[in-house]
Amino acid sequence: MDDVTFSNYLLDKVGVLVIPGRAFGDAGRGYIRIAVTQDMATLAAAVRAFEKLTF
Repeated sequence: MDDVTFSNYLLDKVGVLVIPGRAFGDAGRGYIRIAVTQDMATLAAAVRAFEKLTF
C-alpha cells in the first residue's frame, strides 16, 4: 500500500487525516506526515482507533 492509499485508508476507516509523504517531495514516498494539533482526548481516541485497524 503506497502512502496515498494508506492516507486515504486512514481517513476512510478511522477518520484521521494524515498527509502522504510524497506531498513533500519524492523522498517522502512511502511515508506519512502526522501533525499533533488536537487536544489529548482527541489524540487518545485516534490512537485507540489505530489499534483496531486491520489490513
